[in-house]
Amino acid sequence: MQRTHFGPRNLKACQRCFKRKIKCVKNDTDKKCTYCTKKGYHCEKRKLIDIYYTKSTHVPAFQRNFKAFEALSNSVQFFEFVCQGLEATFSIDAGKIEIPELNINESFLDYSFLKRPQSMGALFALDFPDEATGFALFEQAKTVISYDTQVMLHKSTADFLKKVYEPSHIVNVSDDETRLELLRIFGIFAIGRLHTTGEVVPEEYPGLGYFKIALHLMTDIYDNPSISYIECIIILTLYLVGLNKLNYAYMYSGMSLRLSILIKLDDPRTYLRRDISELQKERMRRLWCTVRSMDFYMSGCLGCQPQTKFDQVFEYPSDQTYGDELPTGLFIRERARLGELKYRILSVILETGDPKIQDVLDQFHERSQAIAYAFSELSHQFEQTIFRRLAFALVFRLNECIILATLPGFLQELRPESLQLLKLSDSSNISTTCIIAAISNLRTYEFLFKKANISLFGFIDTNFLFLSSIILLLARYLWSRKPQNIDIEEAWDDCMTLFGELTKTGNVTANEYLNKIMHLRNLLSILEKHIKPMESLSEGIDQEEHVTSSPLDTSRFFHFEIVQSLARE
Repeated sequence: MQRTHFGPRNLKACQRCFKRKIKCVKNDTDKKCTYCTKKGYHCEKRKLIDIYYTKSTHVPAFQRNFKAFEALSNSVQFFEFVCQGLEATFSIDAGKIEIPELNINESFLDYSFLKRPQSMGALFALDFPDEATGFALFEQAKTVISYDTQVMLHKSTADFLKKVYEPSHIVNVSDDETRLELLRIFGIFAIGRLHTTGEVVPEEYPGLGYFKIALHLMTDIYDNPSISYIECIIILTLYLVGLNKLNYAYMYSGMSLRLSILIKLDDPRTYLRRDISELQKERMRRLWCTVRSMDFYMSGCLGCQPQTKFDQVFEYPSDQTYGDELPTGLFIRERARLGELKYRILSVILETGDPKIQDVLDQFHERSQAIAYAFSELSHQFEQTIFRRLAFALVFRLNECIILATLPGFLQELRPESLQLLKLSDSSNISTTCIIAAISNLRTYEFLFKKANISLFGFIDTNFLFLSSIILLLARYLWSRKPQNIDIEEAWDDCMTLFGELTKTGNVTANEYLNKIMHLRNLLSILEKHIKPMESLSEGIDQEEHVTSSPLDTSRFFHFEIVQSLARE
């Protein structure tokens, strides 16, 4: 059916015909049109402004929610949101300060090797480190990645490494299984070198030579992918995260996810099969949990939505040891659950725009209880250096979830209004919890730094410190309510001291984050100088409401107390 032309010829159409997009016929402009006459409707003339379609200035709720989702997905995007919100309040005289691009290590490191080279056909003795170094790198990588990610069967990988260094052993890279184990070994060498304390190579990242060999060994096994192949891809992903090449890491993470789905690691029926041993099933559970965690983590780093569903039903790993493997079930499981919790919070923000902290409070308590259980029951099973890294990795992520749930309420109490992400129905006194969680992550990072448990490379842990520093800076300048039991000035000074110490050690990521923090502080200084005195920023806030509202009960956030007690050491 031919559509009626609706254009300049219909500019004099009545209101009803214009909305229905039908031809409006009337011989006399003072009389009803034929359609309204036939239907017995009142024929209403249109106002001049209705003649042309105009773009509404109203922002739909979904767009507002999506903006909040993007801003809260990772600390860098939250930083940009805050800076843009502050700049929007400036007068013309104040000018606009450009936000420096996040450029980590690009100035001295050539990434052309990331383009997949031709597959390697042979390995030589010079490609391997000496035997003592090789085993030292293996042990170092094991302490960094092997307890909360499923990347290998530890005993079989160690046995393979011993065999490689036997004088009479010949490495046959044409055998698919051997090639995979070599790929795994060189990926482990790279991560071990990257995270060896004090190992600094001026011209390139530590471990880069081993990583290049791993890439040369990699082949595309898509017809019949194996668990070992997926574990190797996760190792490569973790090293790329250490290089801050997040786009590449995200692509490799996506590959491991899709291969896992191809072999049905996501299907609960897989774990009911009788032809698979219990040891293999547990390995598969831990691998699927790791793949989900990587998907949540990499998506958060880049501000994307994860490809897996946070409410998917599947079997979590058990706490029991299996075979000669390490007791890693709790840490793998809790990291996955915290990733799910983070995106549960973000999904509520995207769908409703009103994250009610009471809806996730029980989950916060459960995750905090799990961390407390680990400290009381599992700490003796691990070397303290390893246990601290494992347990505090969970503390970082739980505090991040608490911050995400409370941050919109904290921003709602600030002025100017351009910093408000969402209009919440109830933000009663949750901002204090946001500050406490930010300080908790600061104290955690401070403790780990003193114990030399922080890597000099990558931003995995530094990212949590950066988010805390933004919140502390906003509270220092713009928060009118400063409870007596929270010393924001002391926390802020300690945060800047810590960033300075990290920069001195050569942590390029910390240096970039420090530059951004200094830029944000300059913006807040301009706001204070050019807009209005800071005392007036709290105008319009109902102070009595905050006094009478009951604070959020954090007595069951057991990890807060653990961090406070360790911070005194």
